[in-house]
Amino acid sequence: MTGIGTDSSGNVYVSEGTQIVEYSNSGAFISSIGGYGTGDGQFSSTSGLAVDSLGNIFVGDVNTDSL
Repeated sequence: MTGIGTDSSGNVYVSEGTQIVEYSNSGAFISSIGGYGTGDGQFSSTSGLAVDSLGNIFVGDVNTDSL
């Protein structure tokens, strides 16, 4: 695990390697996104995570020069 954040509903987002996993506030798995790559929704190696008040997820990614 390299990053963790919560949204306004209390759901928890965890960055793990090349994916982001979402859990409910009770710990139940909801969904995951990601995979290895440099395209939209893909990551090389996540290095941090934040969720803003609108539910947007911001992910730090190392070993890539894409924005």
